[in-house]
Amino acid sequence: MVLIILIFVRSRPERDAADLAGYDATQFNAAIKAAGYPDKADHDKINVPVVLALLTLLMLYEAMVYGPIAALLVELFPARIR
Repeated sequence: MVLIILIFVRSRPERDAADLAGYDATQFNAAIKAAGYPDKADHDKINVPVVLALLTLLMLYEAMVYGPIAALLVELFPARIR
Protein backbone atom coordinates (compact mmCIF):
# COMPACT_ATOMS: atom_id res chain seq x y z
CA MET A 1 0.00 0.00 0.00
CA VAL A 2 2.77 2.42 0.91
CA LEU A 3 4.60 1.61 -2.31
CA ILE A 4 1.47 2.36 -4.35
CA ILE A 5 1.11 5.73 -2.62
CA LEU A 6 4.78 6.50 -3.20
CA ILE A 7 4.50 5.63 -6.87
CA PHE A 8 1.43 7.85 -7.19
CA VAL A 9 3.14 10.75 -5.46
CA ARG A 10 6.32 10.35 -7.53
CA SER A 11 4.38 10.17 -10.81
CA ARG A 12 2.60 13.49 -10.29
CA PRO A 13 3.98 16.57 -12.05
CA GLU A 14 6.27 18.86 -10.09
CA ARG A 15 3.89 21.82 -10.48
CA ASP A 16 1.32 20.06 -8.28
CA ALA A 17 3.94 19.62 -5.55
CA ALA A 18 3.96 23.38 -4.93
CA ASP A 19 0.44 23.07 -3.52
CA LEU A 20 1.70 21.02 -0.57
CA ALA A 21 3.15 23.08 2.26
CA GLY A 22 6.64 21.96 3.21
CA TYR A 23 6.96 19.46 0.36
CA ASP A 24 10.28 19.42 -1.45
CA ALA A 25 10.41 17.03 -4.40
CA THR A 26 14.21 16.89 -4.39
CA GLN A 27 14.37 15.86 -0.73
CA PHE A 28 11.54 13.38 -1.21
CA ASN A 29 13.21 11.69 -4.19
CA ALA A 30 16.54 11.58 -2.32
CA ALA A 31 14.86 9.94 0.68
CA ILE A 32 13.19 7.35 -1.56
CA LYS A 33 16.51 6.51 -3.21
CA ALA A 34 18.26 6.35 0.20
CA ALA A 35 15.59 3.91 1.43
CA GLY A 36 16.43 1.59 -1.46
CA TYR A 37 13.28 1.90 -3.55
CA PRO A 38 13.85 1.42 -7.29
CA ASP A 39 12.83 4.05 -9.84
CA LYS A 40 10.56 1.60 -11.67
CA ALA A 41 9.23 -1.89 -11.00
CA ASP A 42 11.29 -4.75 -12.39
CA HIS A 43 8.78 -6.70 -14.46
CA ASP A 44 11.02 -9.77 -14.46
CA LYS A 45 10.75 -10.07 -10.67
CA ILE A 46 6.94 -9.93 -10.51
CA ASN A 47 5.47 -13.33 -9.64
CA VAL A 48 2.32 -13.17 -11.78
CA PRO A 49 0.64 -16.39 -10.52
CA VAL A 50 1.02 -15.30 -6.89
CA VAL A 51 -0.29 -11.82 -7.66
CA LEU A 52 -3.33 -13.29 -9.42
CA ALA A 53 -3.91 -15.73 -6.57
CA LEU A 54 -3.77 -12.90 -4.01
CA LEU A 55 -6.18 -10.77 -6.03
CA THR A 56 -8.57 -13.72 -6.34
CA LEU A 57 -8.37 -14.33 -2.60
CA LEU A 58 -9.08 -10.68 -1.87
CA MET A 59 -12.08 -10.79 -4.21
CA LEU A 60 -13.40 -13.83 -2.36
CA TYR A 61 -13.00 -12.02 0.97
CA GLU A 62 -14.85 -9.02 -0.42
CA ALA A 63 -17.68 -11.25 -1.64
CA MET A 64 -17.94 -12.91 1.79
CA VAL A 65 -18.27 -9.48 3.39
CA TYR A 66 -20.71 -8.04 0.86
CA GLY A 67 -23.29 -10.85 1.24
CA PRO A 68 -24.14 -10.18 4.89
CA ILE A 69 -24.06 -6.41 4.33
CA ALA A 70 -26.56 -6.72 1.48
CA ALA A 71 -28.83 -8.88 3.64
CA LEU A 72 -28.58 -6.36 6.49
CA LEU A 73 -29.45 -3.44 4.23
CA VAL A 74 -32.52 -5.28 2.94
CA GLU A 75 -33.72 -6.04 6.45
CA LEU A 76 -33.26 -2.45 7.65
CA PHE A 77 -36.27 -1.26 5.67
CA PRO A 78 -39.83 -2.55 5.78
CA ALA A 79 -41.32 -4.33 2.76
CA ARG A 80 -43.46 -1.36 1.70
CA ILE A 81 -40.29 0.81 1.29
CA ARG A 82 -38.26 -1.86 -0.48
